[in-house]
Amino acid sequence: MISTVVILVCLGIFMLALEVILPGGILGICGGLCLVGAIIMTFLIDELDPYGMGARLAIAGFIGAGAITLLVLWMKNFHRMPFISHYILEAKAGESPRADSELLGLTGIARSDLRPIGTAMIDGKKLEVVSEAGLIPHGSAVVVVKVDGFRVVVRATSGQSVETIESQSA
Repeated sequence: MISTVVILVCLGIFMLALEVILPGGILGICGGLCLVGAIIMTFLIDELDPYGMGARLAIAGFIGAGAITLLVLWMKNFHRMPFISHYILEAKAGESPRADSELLGLTGIARSDLRPIGTAMIDGKKLEVVSEAGLIPHGSAVVVVKVDGFRVVVRATSGQSVETIESQSA
């Protein structure tokens, strides 16, 4: 029966650890139920009768505290694992790679048809942009007229040639 308690504890911790990777709640609930079942079984099994209630309480406390400690360590260090770290986004919400004022007025080239959304090469970087009005064909010169968070609004320009803009961004 003690082996059943050990198996339930290992299975519960494993399921709770998997819940960090595969969210949805079912694995977490099953893992929690396994741990609760293991704690309840420590009070019901006959093999611990010679040791008294103190041993049962110590084992139950160890199961609870050990599970919580292992899960906290798992969640704190999961993103540092070498085979996991390249799957995790490091940027913080609301963080923009460039300040809004830095993009305003810069010129670039539409790398796809902007109808109204597409991509443009601006200051040597490929950005997703929105045309201010209508279609802007691929290869047209564009200028940034507005930046709102991650939304970059551009307008077609006719003042500069594509070659001049390409030489500026290179």
